Order: sequence, then structure tokens, then C-alpha cells
Amino acid sequence: MRNSHAKDANPAEGHCQAEILKLLGDYTTLRIIDFLRSGELRFTELQRALGDTNSVTLTKRLKALKAAGMVYRREATFDMQSVAYQLSDLGRGLLPVLREIQRFTQRGMGHPLADGPKTRKPRK
Repeated sequence: MRNSHAKDANPAEGHCQAEILKLLGDYTTLRIIDFLRSGELRFTELQRALGDTNSVTLTKRLKALKAAGMVYRREATFDMQSVAYQLSDLGRGLLPVLREIQRFTQRGMGHPLADGPKTRKPRK
């Protein structure tokens, strides 16, 4: 049976939604949003805070977040080499969702699946 809304759906809108969900499903993206919750950070500060993320990946995620309207990018006027990022209103709107994800993962710490998949014993 067809979805009654399928004929009304805009394919471009669905593609945009899928791209945003893909972006938000990325661990590095969520960490960037989390670090920017306290205010503006320079690229190097973000890179240090993330620790294990290389500059190419960080640059790609920041560009995608900027394109999605979730962060602002500002070039520093004092040295013209520093770039700073901060959450937009749209990006700040994700903070309650991020907090709920963090609460969910904390509750799940004692759950058997939180320890990873169990290996099966071989059949005899």
C-alpha cells in the first residue's frame, strides 16, 4: 500500500533531510556541536579539544555544518589566519537533543548490548 503523502513529498526536500540526518549521525559532528555549546572556538581549539580528529575531517564537518546553517564561521580580524566557529540558533536547537542522546547512552552503560556484541559459541 502506498503512503498517501508520497505523491505530495518533494524529492529535493527528502534529499536535504537525508543529508542533514547523515551529518547529524556522524560522531565527529556531534562532538563539534557539543564543544561549541559553550561559545565560539577557533579551529585550532576545536582540533585540540577533539584530539583524535585530523584537520581534513574537521574541515569537512565544519563546512557541512556551515552549509546546513548550524554554525557560523568568522575570520579573526587580529591576524587574518585564525578562523572561529560558533553555533547558530539552529545549531543551538540541537543541544537538547544532544543532551538526551548523552542521557540515553549513560543509562545504557549497564545494558548487555553496551558491552558490544557477544560472540557465538561454535556449533558442535
